[in-house]
Amino acid sequence: FYQNLSPEDKTRFRNRVALYFEANEFMPQGAEKMPIDVQATIAASIVWLTFGLEDFLLNKFEHLIVYRHPFPSPQYPEHWHSSEYYVEDGVIMFSADHLMKGFFDPRKYFHTGLYEYARVFQYSYPDEAYPEFEEDVWEKIEQISGFKQEGLEEWIGLPEVDIYAICVVLFFVFPKRFKAQLPKAYEAFEKIFKQNPASNP
Repeated sequence: FYQNLSPEDKTRFRNRVALYFEANEFMPQGAEKMPIDVQATIAASIVWLTFGLEDFLLNKFEHLIVYRHPFPSPQYPEHWHSSEYYVEDGVIMFSADHLMKGFFDPRKYFHTGLYEYARVFQYSYPDEAYPEFEEDVWEKIEQISGFKQEGLEEWIGLPEVDIYAICVVLFFVFPKRFKAQLPKAYEAFEKIFKQNPASNP
């Protein structure tokens, strides 16, 4: 995504990443300090998702907690999962292992950074015209990405996965295939995020 941007948009992208650093609190779990590359990956994920929009901070959620590996939480004490958001405290949580794999190789590993920010975005903007998905959407997801339902459920690690957020990830990572398989959802996401990723080389 970044490599396809114009020089001006690359500068804008980097500035937004820097602003996200300043506006949010990064809290490592199990380490004294969070590595800068993990912070940058988190910031780049939300900047990618919201790059077409004026408001990109989603400032109801200013606390980023990062574990090294999948983690349980007060909401899901029996489920070791890879990401989560918690409204009451304005918290977003990630497993660094899953986050970094999805960021560096999103066609092989599901991108939990985009996934969780897609969920936070929907919570923050509930009145957008989000698409509805048919019963065969899991077949389409596998055709688009190669990711099977069981594999995504295991990767995310929670009893219920968010189909909308999964599809947002595929919209950005596999845009041409997504547009071919789910054209109505593609059109809806294009309007919501004001981006047309299938037009990129």
